[in-house]
Amino acid sequence: MRVLFNDAIIGLEDELNIPHEKRLPFFNFAVDKGTLGSIVSFAYECLGQRFTVLLVDVLKDLGYEEATVSGVTIGINDVTIPAQKSEILALAEKASSQVWSKFKKELITRKEKDEEVTRIWDQATKDLTKAMKNNFAVLNPVFMMEESGARGKIDQVRQLAAMRGLLVGPTGRVLDVPIRSNFREGLSVFEYFISTHGGRKGLVDTALKTAESGYLTRRLVDVAVDVSVTEQNCGTRQGIDIHLHVGRLTTVGKAKKALVGRVLASEVKDPKTGKVLMRAGSEITPHRAEVIWESGVDKVKVRSVLTCRSKDGVCAKCYGWDLATGRLAEIGDPVGVVAAQSIGEPGTQLTMRTFHTGGIKGRDITQGLPYVETLFEVRGAKHASILAEREGTVKSIVKVLYDRIVIQDPEGYIERSYTVQREEDEQPRVRFKKRVNRGDPLDPKGEILADIGGIVTQLYTDVKRTFYRITIEHPDATEKVYETPHENRQPLVQKGDRVEKAQPLCEGDLDVKKYHSLVDDLKTQQYLVNTIQEIYESQNVNTNSKHIEIIAKQMIRFVEVTSPGDVEGLFEGDVIPRTAFESMVQRMKEEGKKPPRGRSLLQGISKASLAGDSWLAAASFQETTRVLTRAAIEGQVDYLRGIKENVIIGSLIPVGTGRKIRDVRAELKEGLPVAKKVLADLLPEQMPKAEERTGTIF
Repeated sequence: MRVLFNDAIIGLEDELNIPHEKRLPFFNFAVDKGTLGSIVSFAYECLGQRFTVLLVDVLKDLGYEEATVSGVTIGINDVTIPAQKSEILALAEKASSQVWSKFKKELITRKEKDEEVTRIWDQATKDLTKAMKNNFAVLNPVFMMEESGARGKIDQVRQLAAMRGLLVGPTGRVLDVPIRSNFREGLSVFEYFISTHGGRKGLVDTALKTAESGYLTRRLVDVAVDVSVTEQNCGTRQGIDIHLHVGRLTTVGKAKKALVGRVLASEVKDPKTGKVLMRAGSEITPHRAEVIWESGVDKVKVRSVLTCRSKDGVCAKCYGWDLATGRLAEIGDPVGVVAAQSIGEPGTQLTMRTFHTGGIKGRDITQGLPYVETLFEVRGAKHASILAEREGTVKSIVKVLYDRIVIQDPEGYIERSYTVQREEDEQPRVRFKKRVNRGDPLDPKGEILADIGGIVTQLYTDVKRTFYRITIEHPDATEKVYETPHENRQPLVQKGDRVEKAQPLCEGDLDVKKYHSLVDDLKTQQYLVNTIQEIYESQNVNTNSKHIEIIAKQMIRFVEVTSPGDVEGLFEGDVIPRTAFESMVQRMKEEGKKPPRGRSLLQGISKASLAGDSWLAAASFQETTRVLTRAAIEGQVDYLRGIKENVIIGSLIPVGTGRKIRDVRAELKEGLPVAKKVLADLLPEQMPKAEERTGTIF
């Protein structure tokens, strides 16, 4: 088969008379779906577009022919159940029953029981899947289909030959009882019944989440539609740091994905020899990315749209490669729409995939998608963490407990309930079934006194309301005490730890708006990019970070004026685009007047869409009446600079060749001879004859 595969490639090379030194090597290894993609990319890199198109065609023909004659089929006997199944299940059953026993004796909480049981059965499922995979013969049709990447995932094969595992119940909670059977053996009535929850959830999710994902895509397109490549180089020396060998980028493959197609913002030096490996301004090719990784460099500074200084859109150097062609983006490329679709499309794809897994427990993007939406719309976190307002050192962490005390009078007619706070190392002032006199202090500080005398009938600690007091000492010797929410959230820091500004101090979600108020714009944008990228990567979705960066850039493109300075017609509270604000500041400084001051606004994608320059584009998105009324009252003028407004009135859109024609027209108005020549090349049929050239033509 390998000979046939390579023979097809050699035949094409002979047909196209490709020199021997440029030919592809002999591929002497198993070629699955991923490897095939790599071979095609390699061919494109080495031999160009025409060869790659023909190669893919040749491989397609070979694939169909060999698949037809191979006679690969599937029968029930191909689904082989591993012999170790009963042994793996018995061990898991034993461990699970021990956890249940602890729970019944009230040694662990329900949450701990659920987590432990889930962990045990997850591990059992993984062990059984591994045993199943090892049990398959190399030429087993089911194994060949899954292993090659042609159809199905290992999770689906696992349901056929190993066990269905843990399922999600109707409430979304993971059921403690796993389905031990597989489809080859058949499910019991009880197992089939609890499977129906997952099946129905899959169908409902498919219907609902597809619409939700499509709506997210629409909003993303709306916020990024006007971002296109407007110049070759904005000239900035700024960039973002990509940290290698840590966090997400721990393998060469992930590092290549983050680096390839970027332009270096500063030179890369070999950490051992100090020799310059690559100069600033170099494009990072796959080969160069490998060189950077192997040199052991831990940080690379690259150009990014987040730090691009282009006034209108982004520049080609900051954007990097157009990922469709593997070359630097060209002026007029609609990178905003591409970014929005690249983020939105996997959402649609993955929501549909929920159905295929049939409600099996596991993080699918239907859990990830609402979180992505929350981040893009900058909604408040439900369970927000506390953030350090200044840097410093953790001086102390004190655990504070809530005790509930119930006192009954001796006759048993009157009962009083009290909730008191005490630090963990302090003892309760009262004892269970002991007598308390009226006016006796109930808490360690003596602030809560007993209203009645009597017997303590209840005394217990309300674990759910436990909280922590974290004291941080700042470099200037001042201190600040932070109190975690009263929801028993564990601290994320320890005594003596160094704490950075805006660092989360306890468990919980990070409130992006609060985070933005403490750090600068770039850090907030990078947090958004990294968090969203993590969600997509957890679903094995390949979305390049530069797409998310474009959306993050659009979310912080407005400034709220806090002091108008000497600018006429500007008022406190006005929201204006950042580029306009920066040019105002520059102009005021040059004139020696007081410049305006403002603060960056972090807006959700819907709000950012409505706050744009064009009232036509905003009215076509949402809240049409409000937008048009406001535009009429304020006497707004739409200069038709973006894509949407030009589509609405039927004019040429300012992307692709439309951008070039528009730029030329602008120059023509100023009467530049070069522009006339460029325009003649672009629109020969529209150029006026010699005798007409005296008048205005555009």
